[in-house]
Amino acid sequence: MDQVLNHQMPNLVRRNRLDPLPVGSYQTNFGLGKQLNAHMRIVNVTGLGQIRRQGDCGRPGASGPGRVTVGCNVVLDRVAVSTTSDLSYAGGPSRRIGARADFATNHALVEVTSVVGQPPSVNFKLLRPPSARMVFTGLRDLPLYSVIEQSYQRELSRILQTQLSGPYLSNLGAACRAVPFPR
Repeated sequence: MDQVLNHQMPNLVRRNRLDPLPVGSYQTNFGLGKQLNAHMRIVNVTGLGQIRRQGDCGRPGASGPGRVTVGCNVVLDRVAVSTTSDLSYAGGPSRRIGARADFATNHALVEVTSVVGQPPSVNFKLLRPPSARMVFTGLRDLPLYSVIEQSYQRELSRILQTQLSGPYLSNLGAACRAVPFPR
């Protein structure tokens, strides 16, 4: 796993531009009867290149004939999601909002299962839901401040989880296929 996280992943993170990882712009509804909408214009996830192993990995264990699984805990720190968005309420004029979620240190379990004759499969699971300290620009004087703040926090947490289970996991799988695993 050290070979994967310390050698393969840094190359893939750099080559595939995973840090910062841009997310395409999109529209989202924050609720309140579809009255509160945001056009997420610029979205970036940073810190995915900093994910590292914590502690020792578990011993490889057989989980069936020709099937071996290795589990390791990894730590995510200095991970953040930032966005520039246009927020509108009840069809009124939009307001440019900057939001940044600095996520608290979190841990995840990475499990790699190797089957004879097949590429290894990888699972990545956060051990607790992400929590973030939020920083905003252009928001303070708006009504419904706490509703808007909570909506952005949920949305930016969702973005992080989506990117971890999508592009990051895909690259982690490629990194695992590039190194030999116990059989």
